[in-house]
Amino acid sequence: HQRYLSRVRRFGRGDARTRQARREMVKARTERRASYHQLVLAKGPVRRGLLLDSRYAIFNHRAFLERLFGTFRGERVPANYSMAVIDIDYLRRINRVGGHPVGDEAIEEICKLAVRDVAARLGGVAGKLGGDELEVFAPVGKTELKRVLDRIQQRFNDYYNEYGLRFSFSAGVAGKADLDATHKRDFSSPQARIEALYELADIAESRAKKRGKARTVEYRPKR
Repeated sequence: HQRYLSRVRRFGRGDARTRQARREMVKARTERRASYHQLVLAKGPVRRGLLLDSRYAIFNHRAFLERLFGTFRGERVPANYSMAVIDIDYLRRINRVGGHPVGDEAIEEICKLAVRDVAARLGGVAGKLGGDELEVFAPVGKTELKRVLDRIQQRFNDYYNEYGLRFSFSAGVAGKADLDATHKRDFSSPQARIEALYELADIAESRAKKRGKARTVEYRPKR
């Protein structure tokens, strides 16, 4: 989404690479929707197998979506909430210097911290989006979630590995207030609300990367 909007601003909608970026954006959105419908139809052991990333002891993206749909369809929708997209910095360099086992250590450590500090302590949910990306949701405002992620960042920085590599991540946070301030879209369905919240958090995460990485950035609309 962010890549597509960036190319539209720079090159216009008719540019070949802009059209390709749009196709990729639409494909990603379609895959997210397909994941949800697959969860709705699955039952029993098949359903349980779709929910867990057993390697890193964290929900996979499908399970994360299911939890969020349950939250927004329930009778007790939290008064406030926020979502963050987390991306480990320089994972390719970590894999190159220390090998893939060290890269796996980094992923495992950030998953553990996210599950403990966001899912367990805040009553939220954490999931593995894929590769080196995570997603978290919590029934708190985005400023509170950012404070928690800043503490996780410090612990992640201090994680010891035999190669002396410094682990860090970039994250973007968006909250309910950001959706309430967006008047151009209909958020009556849980799916529309979740997708929009993810897109805003993803925009903020891209800004964190551009500002030097190793930080969490709250979403702010461009003026």
